[in-house]
Amino acid sequence: MSNEILSRLKSGGCFSDLNSEMLSAIASKVTQVNLKSEEFLFKQGDQTGSLYIVGEGVLTVTVSSKVQQDVKVNELGVNDFAGLGSFFEETEHSASVLAKTDALIYKLTNSDFQSLITQHPSIAYSMLRYFSKTVKKLRAGLVQHSTKPSQKSSSTLKVAVFDTKNYDIESFQRINSEGKYNYEFNFLETRLSIDTANLAQGCEAVCVFVNDDVGEEVVKILARMGVKLIALRCAGFNNVALGMAAGFGISVVRVPAYSPYAVAEFATALLLTLNRKIHRAYNRVRDGDFSLSGLVGNDLHGKTVGVIGTGKIGQVFVDIMLGFGCRVLCYDVYRSPEIERKADVKYTSLDQLYAASDVISLHVPLLDSTRYIINKESISKMKKGVIIINTSRGGLVKTTDLIEALKSGQVKGAGLDVYENESGYFFENRGEETITDDILSLLLSLNNVILTSHQAFLTKEAISNISSVTLESLKEFASGKTLKNLTYYVGPQGN
Repeated sequence: MSNEILSRLKSGGCFSDLNSEMLSAIASKVTQVNLKSEEFLFKQGDQTGSLYIVGEGVLTVTVSSKVQQDVKVNELGVNDFAGLGSFFEETEHSASVLAKTDALIYKLTNSDFQSLITQHPSIAYSMLRYFSKTVKKLRAGLVQHSTKPSQKSSSTLKVAVFDTKNYDIESFQRINSEGKYNYEFNFLETRLSIDTANLAQGCEAVCVFVNDDVGEEVVKILARMGVKLIALRCAGFNNVALGMAAGFGISVVRVPAYSPYAVAEFATALLLTLNRKIHRAYNRVRDGDFSLSGLVGNDLHGKTVGVIGTGKIGQVFVDIMLGFGCRVLCYDVYRSPEIERKADVKYTSLDQLYAASDVISLHVPLLDSTRYIINKESISKMKKGVIIINTSRGGLVKTTDLIEALKSGQVKGAGLDVYENESGYFFENRGEETITDDILSLLLSLNNVILTSHQAFLTKEAISNISSVTLESLKEFASGKTLKNLTYYVGPQGN
């Protein structure tokens, strides 16, 4: 077993410069710990003052926070070390380590190590040499990957802004230059992903949009580079691993209400265009066809409109529908007192809303509890000939089920500003390419569908508000103030 312990010690970075004599001295103080599957090696907050080396098995590292319990941040295998920071600093463990399988662990206590370096000062010297080399490598890496030199103060907050368009850049630069803010932006056309996350090197914050990938692996990369803030230029946060971010101490902010009018008005535009077949009439007239056959629509006045989600956007849409003389049915987990006080508006169950509505408009975030809320089963409960409008998130609708309902006539028409697999196409010019997404191609072929490229938010007022709110969040972060638009983890049921 002694040779095995020596091998394990040698594999660890901080002991790699030690000679055989030093390693043997340390090995003599190492004890063996056997863990059963699902048994803790130590828990977050414990103060064991020990270093652990995995001899056999697999262990899971989790971090708990005020936001979410047991966020998995890493997995340990043979030769991996645990408790290194607490071992040297004698502080509480910052994470919990749980055996995923039966495991053999080698343990070295801080007190035994202290007595060793007293007897063998050369051990401490060799380890200091290792840490010195490590610091030099880290410093060289930071210089190599740093952003372009800046004339600003060294305390200026640096932000990597992913998936930017011209209107983003113009708005951010205009507001940033007005004197209230002074940040250094690295505007990137590329989207954030595992392959591009390294572009945030040297930045304390990243700013992302709806189709950027801020999943668990990306969050890990950002955390390793020292990113402490993820700023969303949107209201939705389904593309962010919030629990993982919380585990790494990364704050996530969003823009909860950039312009509810922009989105609600666009939803109305989709509804009117679809109902009165304006898109078809426009194309006909351009081809010299002035006939009216097949263009019969319906009055909205007196119809029942179902609104799923009565947040800020949903409330504006309700008011617009009331202006058309519609009766409105609403569904939301959290009922709005303002909505409940309105005449001709009633909260009801989803099934009742499905059965009675001539039009259904979606205004909810994409959560586990709302994913595919529109599917074969829910569509079967709807009034035949219903119109469905979605300006929220594509994942709310199971597209294949919607297409079948559109073809059968169960759904009369669909106005969609979002699509569940939009990330490969939306916001980009793919006019010279063949669309390889068969579902998207079929959706585009249907004349009772209007599909736009996630543009409901796109008004001058909304873009300006997005920039202003995001810059204000950056200011709060830089000054250490409470983040007003902090996004908290939402569990599986949306609680």
